[in-house]
Amino acid sequence: MKFKDLYIVTGKGGVGKSLTSLALTKSISDLNHNKNVYYFSFEQNEDKELIKSLDINTVELTHLSSVQEYIARKLNSKTIAKWIVSTSFFKALFDMVPSFGQLIFLGHIIDLAKDEENIVIVDAPASGHLLSTIHSPKVFKDIFKIGPIANDIDKMHNFLTNKEHTQCVVVSIPTELAVEEGVELRTELADEYSISTIEILNCDLTLNKFPEDDTPDFIKVKIENQKQLQMKFQVKYDLHFPLIIAQNQEQQVKALSDLLIEKMDIFKTK
Repeated sequence: MKFKDLYIVTGKGGVGKSLTSLALTKSISDLNHNKNVYYFSFEQNEDKELIKSLDINTVELTHLSSVQEYIARKLNSKTIAKWIVSTSFFKALFDMVPSFGQLIFLGHIIDLAKDEENIVIVDAPASGHLLSTIHSPKVFKDIFKIGPIANDIDKMHNFLTNKEHTQCVVVSIPTELAVEEGVELRTELADEYSISTIEILNCDLTLNKFPEDDTPDFIKVKIENQKQLQMKFQVKYDLHFPLIIAQNQEQQVKALSDLLIEKMDIFKTK
Protein backbone atom coordinates (compact mmCIF):
# COMPACT_ATOMS: atom_id res chain seq x y z
CA MET A 1 0.00 0.00 0.00
CA LYS A 2 1.21 3.51 -0.80
CA PHE A 3 0.01 7.05 -0.31
CA LYS A 4 -1.87 8.80 -3.06
CA ASP A 5 -0.32 11.79 -4.80
CA LEU A 6 -2.98 14.45 -4.17
CA TYR A 7 -5.39 14.98 -1.26
CA ILE A 8 -8.08 17.66 -1.52
CA VAL A 9 -9.54 18.57 1.88
CA THR A 10 -12.83 20.48 1.89
CA GLY A 11 -16.11 21.00 3.73
CA LYS A 12 -18.44 23.70 4.95
CA GLY A 13 -16.78 26.75 6.49
CA GLY A 14 -16.03 26.37 10.20
CA VAL A 15 -15.71 22.56 10.31
CA GLY A 16 -11.95 22.46 10.95
CA LYS A 17 -10.98 21.98 7.31
CA SER A 18 -7.65 23.82 7.60
CA LEU A 19 -6.64 22.10 10.84
CA THR A 20 -7.52 18.73 9.30
CA SER A 21 -5.44 19.58 6.20
CA LEU A 22 -2.46 20.47 8.37
CA ALA A 23 -2.90 17.34 10.51
CA LEU A 24 -3.05 15.15 7.41
CA THR A 25 0.08 16.83 6.02
CA LYS A 26 1.93 16.32 9.29
CA SER A 27 0.87 12.68 9.69
CA ILE A 28 1.92 11.76 6.14
CA SER A 29 5.20 13.68 6.58
CA ASP A 30 5.93 11.81 9.81
CA LEU A 31 5.29 8.44 8.17
CA ASN A 32 6.85 9.04 4.77
CA HIS A 33 10.42 10.31 4.70
CA ASN A 34 11.07 9.28 1.09
CA LYS A 35 8.89 11.97 -0.50
CA ASN A 36 8.40 15.70 -0.31
CA VAL A 37 5.07 16.32 1.43
CA TYR A 38 3.58 19.76 0.73
CA TYR A 39 0.67 21.70 2.21
CA PHE A 40 -1.08 24.16 -0.07
CA SER A 41 -3.90 26.56 0.81
CA PHE A 42 -6.19 27.73 -2.00
CA GLU A 43 -7.23 30.71 0.09
CA GLN A 44 -3.66 32.05 0.35
CA ASN A 45 -4.25 33.20 3.94
CA GLU A 46 -2.72 30.32 5.86
CA ASP A 47 -1.37 30.78 9.38
CA LYS A 48 2.35 30.95 8.60
CA GLU A 49 3.42 30.88 12.26
CA LEU A 50 1.38 27.73 12.90
CA ILE A 51 2.77 26.05 9.79
CA LYS A 52 6.33 26.94 10.80
CA SER A 53 5.82 25.54 14.31
CA LEU A 54 4.60 22.25 12.78
CA ASP A 55 7.64 22.06 10.46
CA ILE A 56 5.44 21.64 7.39
CA ASN A 57 6.55 22.34 3.81
CA THR A 58 4.29 24.66 1.84
CA VAL A 59 3.67 25.53 -1.80
CA GLU A 60 3.72 29.26 -2.55
CA LEU A 61 1.58 30.03 -5.60
CA THR A 62 -0.73 32.75 -6.84
CA HIS A 63 -3.26 32.58 -9.65
CA LEU A 64 -1.25 35.05 -11.72
CA SER A 65 2.09 33.29 -11.23
CA SER A 66 0.46 29.99 -12.23
CA VAL A 67 -0.95 31.50 -15.41
CA GLN A 68 2.40 33.10 -16.24
CA GLU A 69 4.25 29.81 -15.81
CA TYR A 70 1.67 27.94 -17.90
CA ILE A 71 1.99 30.44 -20.76
CA ALA A 72 5.80 30.29 -20.48
CA ARG A 73 5.69 26.51 -20.91
CA LYS A 74 3.44 26.73 -23.95
CA LEU A 75 5.49 29.49 -25.63
CA ASN A 76 8.84 28.27 -24.31
CA SER A 77 9.61 31.81 -23.19
CA LYS A 78 9.38 33.26 -19.69
CA THR A 79 10.02 36.77 -21.05
CA ILE A 80 7.06 36.72 -23.45
CA ALA A 81 4.82 35.13 -20.79
CA LYS A 82 5.72 37.86 -18.31
CA TRP A 83 4.90 40.52 -20.90
CA ILE A 84 1.54 38.91 -21.78
CA VAL A 85 0.28 38.74 -18.19
CA SER A 86 1.38 42.34 -17.59
CA THR A 87 -0.83 43.76 -20.36
CA SER A 88 -4.03 45.55 -19.40
CA PHE A 89 -6.02 43.38 -21.84
CA PHE A 90 -4.87 40.17 -20.18
CA LYS A 91 -5.55 41.51 -16.69
CA ALA A 92 -9.06 42.54 -17.76
CA LEU A 93 -9.64 39.09 -19.29
CA PHE A 94 -8.31 37.42 -16.15
CA ASP A 95 -10.73 39.45 -14.00
CA MET A 96 -13.69 38.73 -16.30
CA VAL A 97 -13.07 34.96 -16.47
CA PRO A 98 -11.71 34.01 -13.02
CA SER A 99 -12.51 30.34 -13.61
CA PHE A 100 -9.74 30.21 -16.23
CA GLY A 101 -7.26 31.23 -13.55
CA GLN A 102 -8.73 28.55 -11.25
CA LEU A 103 -8.28 25.97 -14.00
CA ILE A 104 -4.59 26.77 -14.47
CA PHE A 105 -4.11 27.04 -10.70
CA LEU A 106 -5.55 23.54 -10.30
CA GLY A 107 -3.42 22.28 -13.16
CA HIS A 108 -0.28 23.67 -11.51
CA ILE A 109 -1.05 21.78 -8.29
CA ILE A 110 -1.72 18.59 -10.25
CA ASP A 111 1.62 18.96 -12.07
CA LEU A 112 3.36 19.20 -8.69
CA ALA A 113 1.51 16.11 -7.42
CA LYS A 114 2.35 14.16 -10.58
CA ASP A 115 6.04 14.29 -9.69
CA GLU A 116 6.69 10.91 -8.10
CA GLU A 117 8.87 12.59 -5.48
CA ASN A 118 5.93 14.64 -4.15
CA ILE A 119 2.69 14.32 -2.19
CA VAL A 120 0.42 17.38 -2.06
CA ILE A 121 -2.31 18.10 0.49
CA VAL A 122 -4.63 20.90 -0.61
CA ASP A 123 -6.57 22.98 1.90
CA ALA A 124 -9.32 23.56 -0.64
CA PRO A 125 -12.03 26.23 -0.72
CA ALA A 126 -15.33 25.60 1.07
CA SER A 127 -17.84 23.31 -0.64
CA GLY A 128 -19.47 25.60 -3.21
CA HIS A 129 -16.24 27.25 -4.36
CA LEU A 130 -14.52 23.87 -4.64
CA LEU A 131 -17.27 22.51 -6.89
CA SER A 132 -16.89 25.48 -9.25
CA THR A 133 -13.12 24.87 -9.35
CA ILE A 134 -13.58 21.14 -10.01
CA HIS A 135 -16.16 22.00 -12.68
CA SER A 136 -13.85 24.44 -14.52
CA PRO A 137 -12.04 21.73 -16.58
CA LYS A 138 -15.37 20.60 -18.06
CA VAL A 139 -16.38 24.18 -18.88
CA PHE A 140 -13.17 24.93 -20.75
CA LYS A 141 -13.06 21.51 -22.42
CA ASP A 142 -16.44 22.39 -23.96
CA ILE A 143 -14.95 25.72 -25.13
CA PHE A 144 -11.61 24.54 -26.53
CA LYS A 145 -12.65 20.99 -27.60
CA ILE A 146 -9.32 20.23 -29.34
CA GLY A 147 -5.75 21.49 -29.17
CA PRO A 148 -3.04 21.73 -26.50
CA ILE A 149 -5.29 23.28 -23.82
CA ALA A 150 -7.95 20.60 -24.39
CA ASN A 151 -5.25 17.92 -24.10
CA ASP A 152 -4.03 19.42 -20.82
CA ILE A 153 -7.60 19.47 -19.49
CA ASP A 154 -8.01 15.78 -20.35
CA LYS A 155 -4.83 14.98 -18.41
CA MET A 156 -6.12 16.96 -15.40
CA HIS A 157 -9.46 15.15 -15.51
CA ASN A 158 -7.80 11.74 -15.75
CA PHE A 159 -5.57 12.51 -12.76
CA LEU A 160 -8.42 13.83 -10.58
CA THR A 161 -10.67 10.85 -11.31
CA ASN A 162 -7.98 8.21 -10.83
CA LYS A 163 -8.37 6.86 -7.28
CA GLU A 164 -4.76 5.70 -7.35
CA HIS A 165 -3.67 9.34 -7.55
CA THR A 166 -6.33 11.57 -5.98
CA GLN A 167 -8.57 11.48 -2.91
CA CYS A 168 -11.02 14.12 -1.72
CA VAL A 169 -11.52 14.39 2.05
CA VAL A 170 -14.84 15.96 3.09
CA VAL A 171 -14.77 17.28 6.67
CA SER A 172 -17.92 17.73 8.77
CA ILE A 173 -18.90 18.46 12.37
CA PRO A 174 -22.08 17.32 14.13
CA THR A 175 -24.39 20.19 13.17
CA GLU A 176 -27.33 19.76 10.83
CA LEU A 177 -26.06 22.19 8.18
CA ALA A 178 -22.52 20.78 8.15
CA VAL A 179 -23.70 17.15 8.00
CA GLU A 180 -26.23 17.87 5.25
CA GLU A 181 -23.74 19.86 3.17
CA GLY A 182 -21.07 17.20 3.66
CA VAL A 183 -23.39 14.44 2.44
CA GLU A 184 -24.41 16.48 -0.61
CA LEU A 185 -20.80 17.36 -1.42
CA ARG A 186 -19.56 13.79 -1.15
CA THR A 187 -22.41 12.56 -3.35
CA GLU A 188 -21.74 15.20 -6.02
CA LEU A 189 -17.97 14.63 -6.05
CA ALA A 190 -18.45 10.88 -6.40
CA ASP A 191 -21.44 10.77 -8.77
CA GLU A 192 -20.96 13.90 -10.89
CA TYR A 193 -17.16 14.04 -11.06
CA SER A 194 -16.13 10.43 -10.23
CA ILE A 195 -13.62 11.57 -7.60
CA SER A 196 -12.66 9.10 -4.87
CA THR A 197 -13.99 10.61 -1.63
CA ILE A 198 -13.97 9.86 2.09
CA GLU A 199 -15.75 11.74 4.87
CA ILE A 200 -14.45 12.69 8.32
CA LEU A 201 -16.57 13.79 11.27
CA ASN A 202 -14.70 16.02 13.73
CA CYS A 203 -15.75 17.18 17.22
CA ASP A 204 -17.92 14.12 17.92
CA LEU A 205 -18.75 14.52 21.62
CA THR A 206 -20.24 11.02 21.71
CA LEU A 207 -16.63 9.75 21.52
CA ASN A 208 -15.36 11.90 24.38
CA LYS A 209 -15.14 10.35 27.83
CA PHE A 210 -16.79 12.52 30.46
CA PRO A 211 -17.17 11.61 34.16
CA GLU A 212 -20.71 10.29 34.49
CA ASP A 213 -21.51 12.09 37.74
CA ASP A 214 -19.78 15.36 36.89
CA THR A 215 -20.78 16.12 33.30
CA PRO A 216 -22.45 19.54 32.90
CA ASP A 217 -26.05 19.44 31.72
CA PHE A 218 -25.33 21.47 28.58
CA ILE A 219 -22.72 18.87 27.53
CA LYS A 220 -25.25 16.08 28.10
CA VAL A 221 -27.75 17.95 25.91
CA LYS A 222 -25.14 18.41 23.16
CA ILE A 223 -24.24 14.72 23.25
CA GLU A 224 -27.90 13.73 23.00
CA ASN A 225 -28.47 16.16 20.12
CA GLN A 226 -25.48 14.74 18.26
CA LYS A 227 -26.77 11.19 18.72
CA GLN A 228 -30.15 12.20 17.33
CA LEU A 229 -28.49 13.96 14.40
CA GLN A 230 -26.50 10.86 13.52
CA MET A 231 -29.65 8.75 13.70
CA LYS A 232 -31.52 11.22 11.48
CA PHE A 233 -28.96 11.31 8.67
CA GLN A 234 -27.59 7.76 9.04
CA VAL A 235 -24.24 8.86 7.62
CA LYS A 236 -21.53 6.21 7.63
CA TYR A 237 -18.41 8.28 8.17
CA ASP A 238 -15.11 6.75 7.14
CA LEU A 239 -13.46 8.35 10.19
CA HIS A 240 -14.83 10.19 13.18
CA PHE A 241 -12.89 11.83 15.96
CA PRO A 242 -13.75 13.27 19.38
CA LEU A 243 -13.64 16.94 20.28
CA ILE A 244 -9.94 17.70 20.80
CA ILE A 245 -9.40 19.91 23.81
CA ALA A 246 -6.03 21.66 23.61
CA GLN A 247 -4.40 24.89 24.72
CA ASN A 248 -3.65 26.08 21.19
CA GLN A 249 -4.00 25.16 17.52
CA GLU A 250 -0.54 23.61 17.31
CA GLN A 251 -1.48 21.09 20.00
CA GLN A 252 -4.83 20.49 18.29
CA VAL A 253 -3.14 19.70 14.98
CA LYS A 254 -0.61 17.38 16.62
CA ALA A 255 -3.34 15.53 18.52
CA LEU A 256 -5.43 15.10 15.37
CA SER A 257 -2.33 14.01 13.46
CA ASP A 258 -1.72 11.27 16.03
CA LEU A 259 -5.32 10.07 15.58
CA LEU A 260 -4.96 10.09 11.79
CA ILE A 261 -1.75 8.06 11.96
CA GLU A 262 -3.71 5.25 13.60
CA LYS A 263 -6.09 5.20 10.60
CA MET A 264 -3.63 5.83 7.76
CA ASP A 265 -4.64 2.85 5.62
CA ILE A 266 -7.78 4.65 4.46
CA PHE A 267 -5.57 7.29 2.81
CA LYS A 268 -3.55 4.74 0.84
CA THR A 269 -4.03 2.84 -2.41
CA LYS A 270 -4.36 -0.91 -2.16
